[in-house]
Amino acid sequence: MNDFERKLNRTKNKVAGVIKQTAGKITGDDVLELKGRMQSAGADLQKKTDVDDGIRHVKQSVEKGKAHVEQKFNQAQQSVAKKINDSLDERQQHKPK
Repeated sequence: MNDFERKLNRTKNKVAGVIKQTAGKITGDDVLELKGRMQSAGADLQKKTDVDDGIRHVKQSVEKGKAHVEQKFNQAQQSVAKKINDSLDERQQHKPK
């Protein structure tokens, strides 16, 4: 199920739950009212879960990006250090004794 279908299904459940809850209040049917409340609360819980999944996905992406940047930084640091060391070694070899 894609994101749009999930949102559509969640919205359908929320609306149906509110309708059942309202119908239960109007008719005095406590069971129908409770079923509506439960269905509506279930839709709200699904929405929170979807948001939590989205946050988790963003955190994972940030961690991957951070690891990539750290790797590139370490590679650049090693490259610069090697060039400096090579340059110092070359100067040391040409230095009169």
